[in-house]
Amino acid sequence: MHPITRALGLEVMAWNRRGYDAVEKNTEKVLARILPNLTKGDILLMHEATPVAEAVLRAILETKAADFRSVPDSLI
Repeated sequence: MHPITRALGLEVMAWNRRGYDAVEKNTEKVLARILPNLTKGDILLMHEATPVAEAVLRAILETKAADFRSVPDSLI
């Protein structure tokens, strides 16, 4: 644990899954990086202003909606 976060009683969190949506313009390629082995507890990095962001998010939610929940920034 990082000494500053420990002193503040906080934990460091980071994403462990990414689809490279900021550089990849093909939705299927981004999904092929994200969906295999996506499990509960994974933290997915996505960029909201990419050309494929909406389609990727929609596909993930349609595929995994019953298994996952999003966490608002206010809880991070």
